[in-house]
Amino acid sequence: MLRTFLVATIIIMSLLCLGGLIWKFSTSEALPEGTLTEKRKQFSELPDAAPPQVELPAIVQEINARNAKVKSLACENLDIKVWQNGLRYKLTGRLYSEKPTMFRMQIDSILGSEVDIGSNDKLFWYWSRRDKNPGVHYASYADYNKTRLKTPFNPLFMRSTLGIEHLPNTNVKVTDNGKDIMLTYPRENASGQPILFSVFINKERKHVDGFLVTDKG
Repeated sequence: MLRTFLVATIIIMSLLCLGGLIWKFSTSEALPEGTLTEKRKQFSELPDAAPPQVELPAIVQEINARNAKVKSLACENLDIKVWQNGLRYKLTGRLYSEKPTMFRMQIDSILGSEVDIGSNDKLFWYWSRRDKNPGVHYASYADYNKTRLKTPFNPLFMRSTLGIEHLPNTNVKVTDNGKDIMLTYPRENASGQPILFSVFINKERKHVDGFLVTDKG
């Protein structure tokens, strides 16, 4: 069985400024911890290898066409809800992104700045006030697999979970349970270990509901 080691933080953005357009981006309700894990169980088990290339469903192609028009994103009033050990925490923050590599997300609590992660065309970085080794940690893209950066502090992962990136049709397994479509891509984490990156698409609302990262063990 797949063992989940991260459920992507659910970020509800009250207002997004996308390339000159203003979109309201939200789900009908906040998804609690474990919801995506339960959704994953509704699909059949995945094969060991994904096909080299597939034709994506029409809904996914529609999402890709829509996302191709989005060049940048900015939100200065983020409401962030995190579930951990059965408890819910509410944080605030700011997020800025410009394709293909520019990204920055800052997260605050009632105690002040908590996290600052980002990337540009040359390197990526993270800072956390609760890190045992204080300071801004950064690396070039060539050294990605040497960083052993934990996924919650990985700006490359966070950037891919904004719901505006292109969903490729190569090396992907497509499964459909009638209500949702799941796209699963084999990837590597910052330690060079193989993982599975799953994207859940709601067929009725025609948008991405969330992301789930699992190991292959």
